[in-house]
Amino acid sequence: MDWIYILYIIIIGLLDAVAMISAKLWFVHKNPWYLFGAFLGLGLATVFFSFTLKYQNLVVMNIIWVGLSVTSGTLVGLLMFKESVGILQIIGMIVVLIGVVLLNLK
Repeated sequence: MDWIYILYIIIIGLLDAVAMISAKLWFVHKNPWYLFGAFLGLGLATVFFSFTLKYQNLVVMNIIWVGLSVTSGTLVGLLMFKESVGILQIIGMIVVLIGVVLLNLK
């Protein structure tokens, strides 16, 4: 696997997390700059997503992005906003992450 592909995936995950943090902060504070941050984070993540299509097909890459979003969203919610998740939600996240790993095996 090419190192630039891995770098793109990491950048997508980080930008997705920035977008979620910004969206949550916008919801709480109603500051339009937070909403701008959410749009910017998702917009830039989409650009890097487009670059990954050179290395992976659309179906698999979309599922990888969903897995990254589940992971980063959960971490942001738990660590930054002190939200909680139930056992069934945790099981669901594990299933999604296992699916992402399986899709990347060749």
